[in-house]
Amino acid sequence: MPLRKPWEQRSSIKYEHGDKKDRRDACRVSSWSGGTTTELSIAPENGNYQSRDFLWRLSSATVELEESTFTSLPDFDRIILTLEGEMDICHDGGPWIHLEEFSPHRFDGASETKSQGRVTDFNLMLRKGACTGDLEVLSGSGSEQTEDVYRTLFFYCHEGRMEVLVSGPEPVILDEGQGLLLRGMPSGSRIAYEMRPGTRAVKAEIHEKHENDKN
Repeated sequence: MPLRKPWEQRSSIKYEHGDKKDRRDACRVSSWSGGTTTELSIAPENGNYQSRDFLWRLSSATVELEESTFTSLPDFDRIILTLEGEMDICHDGGPWIHLEEFSPHRFDGASETKSQGRVTDFNLMLRKGACTGDLEVLSGSGSEQTEDVYRTLFFYCHEGRMEVLVSGPEPVILDEGQGLLLRGMPSGSRIAYEMRPGTRAVKAEIHEKHENDKN
């Protein structure tokens, strides 16, 4: 069964809020030795993956080979999960780790990393010492408040439909293969989401460090 490419048909971020922008962004698609990669978001906006000049990056990739070697990224921490298919992953010649669908796995980008299995994955890259982050698999419904303007959230609906309410009466509707980027939200902003039955979705959370942070 061929891998479904979630951003192939709808390769855009649906909305962006917080910095007073509301736009549709075309996502960059590039090839790598094992398949294709779609860049969903990168910071800063003029960041460049090829030169490794960025703070963080969200992407989705297809791994179309049975065995692949990950690109070395020594300045970055990485979190990966598979959206479709299961993967076995190995770091620095250690034991193989089995990743089922929607199971986040964190590792050091400096590690020599190999994988087995054809999958579609979801990636978060974080520059060491400059930002931290996490991937969370969503279910049902939930709500939260933003803590500061240095926090970025990205909601991605892989299957089904979900609604995200961002400090207002009208929700943003995300259909299959659509994402919502939230950054620069005022402290105390309320964000709530609700998923229809059968929906599978992921939330990325990123915190950029600044001079007021301790340590």
